[in-house]
Amino acid sequence: MHSILNAAPILSFCEAEQTLLQLTTAIASNDKNYTTIEGLAYMNDGQLIKTARRNVMKDLDSLPMPAWDIIDMAPYKKMWLKSTGTFYQPGNHTRVPLKCNWCAKPIYGNRYNTRSPENVVKELKVLKEKFQFEHVWFCDDI
Repeated sequence: MHSILNAAPILSFCEAEQTLLQLTTAIASNDKNYTTIEGLAYMNDGQLIKTARRNVMKDLDSLPMPAWDIIDMAPYKKMWLKSTGTFYQPGNHTRVPLKCNWCAKPIYGNRYNTRSPENVVKELKVLKEKFQFEHVWFCDDI
């Protein structure tokens, strides 16, 4: 991990969504004490600091809607339409309950966390209005 930290001075491991929000908030306020932010590894005065593990996020609906307004979707839409004929692929779950040896199950366990159908439909409606997609491809691991 030491060599990785030479390229990236702070790493987020496990559940990154809440960790990165807390880290960016700390950085924006010039708070350099990251010891209370769960899920980080960083060097401090030559010492490797690894904070407590963050618990696995189970309520994916608690995450905010992606900031689609700050992304220029035109190049992505063009590429996806050219290669697949579809445009939008909603991310509606994390983890899988399978026991594949190559997977991240040592980190996340055999959980299968999903967004609610209502939450996915809400995002689809926003994106349909904003980007006028004609097809949706649900690409789940299982």
